[in-house]
Amino acid sequence: MEGSTDAKTDVYHHPPVEVISEPEYELVVQKHGTERDAHDMARMGKVQLLRDDDVRAPTAGGQYHWVSEFAAPGAQKILSYLSGWLCVLGWQAGASSGCYLAGTEIQGLIVLNHPDYVPHRWHGTLIAIALVLVSLFINSVLARNLPSVEGVILVLHIFGFVAIIVPLWVLAPLSPAREVFTTFNDGGYWGSTGLAVLIGILSPQVTLIGPDAAVHMAEEVRNASKTIPRIMLATMVFNGVLGFVMLVTLCFCIGNLEDVLESATGYPFIQVFHNATPQGATTMVSILVICGEFSAVTAMATGSRQLFSFARDQGVPFHAFFEQASLPSSRPEPHLTSFFPGPARLGHPSQRRLCQYTLLDSPHQHLLRLQYCL
Repeated sequence: MEGSTDAKTDVYHHPPVEVISEPEYELVVQKHGTERDAHDMARMGKVQLLRDDDVRAPTAGGQYHWVSEFAAPGAQKILSYLSGWLCVLGWQAGASSGCYLAGTEIQGLIVLNHPDYVPHRWHGTLIAIALVLVSLFINSVLARNLPSVEGVILVLHIFGFVAIIVPLWVLAPLSPAREVFTTFNDGGYWGSTGLAVLIGILSPQVTLIGPDAAVHMAEEVRNASKTIPRIMLATMVFNGVLGFVMLVTLCFCIGNLEDVLESATGYPFIQVFHNATPQGATTMVSILVICGEFSAVTAMATGSRQLFSFARDQGVPFHAFFEQASLPSSRPEPHLTSFFPGPARLGHPSQRRLCQYTLLDSPHQHLLRLQYCL
């Protein structure tokens, strides 16, 4: 018996408490999570399935659970269901757009280094599909090593930033500050500078999409209710500062706008790198290709957990298939298969590059924005 009550005195006698050493306690905490994890998961009425044991921890569902908890009682079901679908579809498109960008950047590198190469749209599509397969491999076979892989990419991200920005500062021809900060160009012929700015800002806004990625990994993070918010804020601040510095640098180094826009590589920034340092442009672009591919890996990991959680709540068709988690390897493998049709279908070779990117990136941006609004 765990405890007993004395009938005469009505006093509850607690069982003896087992005393364990500090190293043993740390091992238990690392394996089973913390009391805060158990409390947070229990509030959602969920059982955590993405660890090697039956521990409870914060749910990978993220926003649609929050919507369900804080919405008015009469609107909880419909709003949380809508939020779940927006997030599932948005992250599916996010992984596809990351692979497509990295694939077409590789194609741009081929154009840069082999002027006799004749690019075709289907080349970029096939490269993007190959990168999706690489992402699938990392998220399945190398799933247990994903934290270590991401740590290596973080180092590359930081040192790659320095390796790109320093050559631009030193070697690229710089435009006057007055021209950089006071010149506006209606390159799309919208007839209004203000309208051109509002339309042009849609693409850069993708950098503000995805801070919730860490949320959907919550069931695999210890003390998630404290760790996840810190990760989200640190990501926004760190990447926001680096991104702003890179943006200003690129504006100073862009040179003749018409020339870079007409670059045969298909990407103006590749031409900017080449103008600054012809010998180092390939290395600089390669850093961005690697970082772009691993952003797709992260999006796939995030989206697979989101789909797993939504299927666990029976929010998607064939939920019995998608709610399976591969134990003890702790990876939701069935969800990974859902990412392959995206680039294969949306990146059809009959479409122009701009149309391909729009079909992939627009759902990623707008679906997640709508979901954030909810």
